[in-house]
Amino acid sequence: IAEAARSFLAQARSLAAPLGLRARGPFVRAARELARAAEAHPENPALASLGGELLALGDELTGLGLAEGAVEIWRTLLERLPTDPAARAAATRIAATYA
Repeated sequence: IAEAARSFLAQARSLAAPLGLRARGPFVRAARELARAAEAHPENPALASLGGELLALGDELTGLGLAEGAVEIWRTLLERLPTDPAARAAATRIAATYA
């Protein structure tokens, strides 16, 4: 399941340049699929660092000029993995985006 969810992320990265601002959708879908996999299989070591990965993915989107997509990813992290150590940083980044 983790591999399938990560394939969405690979697809999103391959579509980023051609889609431009519309690229946020595939990234958000990838983040949601990864979070869903982590919820369903918390024992999976391939998903152990997912919170940090989602945080970095949001940062990646910010760098691409897709701040709204980044916020959606950070919000997914907060909603799906609220006890992950990266959740606090996600909340801070959301607040900073709207400051």
